[in-house]
Amino acid sequence: MKFNRLTLVIAVSAFVLLSAFAVKYSTECDSVSLKKEIKPMLKPDYHYDSSKITRVTFKNKKQLKEIEVPLFIGERYKFIFNTKALPQDVNIKVYNKKAGAKKRKLLFSNEEFINKGEKIYTWEPEKARKMYLDYEIPETNDTLKRGCAVLMIGYKLK
Repeated sequence: MKFNRLTLVIAVSAFVLLSAFAVKYSTECDSVSLKKEIKPMLKPDYHYDSSKITRVTFKNKKQLKEIEVPLFIGERYKFIFNTKALPQDVNIKVYNKKAGAKKRKLLFSNEEFINKGEKIYTWEPEKARKMYLDYEIPETNDTLKRGCAVLMIGYKLK
């Protein structure tokens, strides 16, 4: 199969553009520094368990991203959210059941923190059980907005 110069130029140009987009997107969400900023908030009572980066691309329609968070029953946990890398506020809600389930109960919401202008939230659930974390992403006309949120979970040693 022969490639002519035009095909080669198009292929190289596409690669360069996609690489530039990937670099721009990764700088919009520096997950390492976002995690590093909140990890000390676990001390002295909690130990690092896990973290989850949720990447968000805003669109001209509302979106819902749901994450299942399995926990060990009987343990004590601390959730820390860092939303500094989001260009727009996103509602974060934690439920006991997945979206659409009957008798779904709201366990946590970040609305009071948003109203205070805060970007880092902590929450210690009363009971450990499987939880469902919902990111309610509002619609926007600026569809070039991208960012991420970090969830860090710590557990308490007894």
